[in-house]
Amino acid sequence: GPVLATEKPLLTKEELESNTRLSCQCKVKQNIRIEIPEELFNVKEYAVIVDKMEKLTSTIKKLTFNLGEEEINFKPGQYVQLKAPAYDGNDEEVYRAYSIASSVNDKHIIELLIGYTGGIATTYVHQHLKEGDTAHINGPYGEFYYHEDDGPIIFAGAGTGMAPIVSILQYMADNNIMREAVFFFGAKTRDNLFLLDKIKAFEEKLNLKFIPTLSREESPEWKGERGRVPNAIDKYIDTGENYSAYLCGSPAMIDSIVEALVKRNVPVDKIYFDKF
Repeated sequence: GPVLATEKPLLTKEELESNTRLSCQCKVKQNIRIEIPEELFNVKEYAVIVDKMEKLTSTIKKLTFNLGEEEINFKPGQYVQLKAPAYDGNDEEVYRAYSIASSVNDKHIIELLIGYTGGIATTYVHQHLKEGDTAHINGPYGEFYYHEDDGPIIFAGAGTGMAPIVSILQYMADNNIMREAVFFFGAKTRDNLFLLDKIKAFEEKLNLKFIPTLSREESPEWKGERGRVPNAIDKYIDTGENYSAYLCGSPAMIDSIVEALVKRNVPVDKIYFDKF
């Protein structure tokens, strides 16, 4: 049947044009066929132990969860959901999505990068969760993941958007994938840069160039790029016809980077992104 008025605000222009409906708004009047994406059969609930919590910046922590005898199979770039239970000052149980930062080969370990925003889940992580605690995650999920190809790659991210890109780079390193790659990482100041040793190791192992660009760094000691990621893309990418791109960051940041990539003729169907 036709799309209802209650559905229209929740559907994109493309979804409306393709007659996509919200299942919760449809009345089934005859037999229907339901197709479930194969990857959803991998989704499970896990009780995990917090092995380690490491402070990377003033607002970002790296969490290492141990799945014990359980295994998780995911594609590099995908995410899991972490449950934040009720705690002192919050009586609501919520799930929040966080990209996986660890290797697909570490089937008993999950690493997440979680920045403090003052929300229910990040407050739970930064102020209540401790090493040795039991936590609950489910997954994996997501259509943002590494695609096998031969062309060069542009990675771009900011903050905890580092997580899925690190997982993809680890996959490339583990499989000796030597595609030419450049990683633009946006931050405010040098204090907001992290995992630099890990990225340096990827540069030495892979055909990768890391280009951090700082928007608010005032020190003259900083000799790297200044400004925002789209400015750096304009500077370093002349023509992007052969590139694919993987982007992770805020919606506003992603939109501005996509615009910069399209200006450099990066194919739209090879621009993969995860907005958070």
